[in-house]
Amino acid sequence: MNKFLLLFFLVLTLAGKVSPSIAQVTWQPAQKIESSFLNESRSFRVSLPDNYNKTPSAQYPLLLILDGQRYGDVVANNARFLSQTGDIPQHVIVALDSVNRLRDFTPTDSSAWVGDGGANKFLAFIEQELMPKLVKKHRVGAHKILWGQSLAGLYVMYHLYTAPTTFDAYMVNDGALDWDGQIVAEHLQEYLAGAHRPKQFLYFNNSFLIDDVPQEFKFIEPLKTLLKNNAGEQLRWVHENLSRESHATIPLVGSIQGLRALYEGYRIPESIIFSGLEAIKTYFDGIKNRIGASDKLPEDALLALGFHTLFADPASSVDVFEYCTSLHPDSIGAWEGLSEANVMQGNVDAGIHAIEQAIRAAKRTQSPEQSRLVEHKNTLISERNNTD
Repeated sequence: MNKFLLLFFLVLTLAGKVSPSIAQVTWQPAQKIESSFLNESRSFRVSLPDNYNKTPSAQYPLLLILDGQRYGDVVANNARFLSQTGDIPQHVIVALDSVNRLRDFTPTDSSAWVGDGGANKFLAFIEQELMPKLVKKHRVGAHKILWGQSLAGLYVMYHLYTAPTTFDAYMVNDGALDWDGQIVAEHLQEYLAGAHRPKQFLYFNNSFLIDDVPQEFKFIEPLKTLLKNNAGEQLRWVHENLSRESHATIPLVGSIQGLRALYEGYRIPESIIFSGLEAIKTYFDGIKNRIGASDKLPEDALLALGFHTLFADPASSVDVFEYCTSLHPDSIGAWEGLSEANVMQGNVDAGIHAIEQAIRAAKRTQSPEQSRLVEHKNTLISERNNTD
């Protein structure tokens, strides 16, 4: 492998493996589901990860976006971009359209409104009709996220304490958490006082809030105090005051911030990566039990370290690439890096073997790199034969 190709691999690795695309998220044709709980049909769209069909055994986290016709494209494109930069994993993304927001997203029948208080039926629809359909049809893993804005954010909070095992991550974007005399805080406190709660993550934010309002509308600080005193280890939570945003603009920034908060640590910092393999392992051990953490040390971090040490310390590079292939056997970059590191130490046979493994990985993943890898293998064999 020439130095230009090595630099190419390194640049790809440090940039999150591929350059992020600005193309619009690709949705499958819209689908409908008949709900006996809501007594109506509901429309939703699904977007699958880019490599979904190339990895038939892989499972993916689910991101369910409420008010899908309004916020589906914004949130999905943000999630897609962040996954392509390596900040978060790829998701099965579902945008669920709304029909009657006041009815479906409000947990109580408030005296100030007419036609509200139907969140219990909407929850039954989510739990017993929509989610089973999605999990059966798509390769959805254990990690599931529910995202909502405004009234839908109110519903997300309601779902957290009413049916806490359906999802494990909840994103409340400028939620109407002052609903019906701040009843959310009352019910949340009751929930947090219970025993044997599942592990959960909560992100909530707020846009600009006017200071000169009646006390009953100052609901953010009391809610934060409640969480500080009662959340415990089972509920990791993050609040952000996005005061530069309006209620209309906050979904753009808030969806990015929420995903970053959930997946904090997913992209291992370069300062850790270049401190060596043991530093990476120690860092990963500290976050691997978090909701949203990768189930194994990320390929990109190991590739970055392997290529970083290749010229200065090829023996250490071999160790890194071997470890990477043990975790990610379909990593073409790891097998090719292992080949080069062995060749640089004079072990050409091991280099050829590693390239053969890279070719097999390329075939399994239907990679367009197959022909180039075969040429590389033939070059190594020719060079070995000429030196014998």
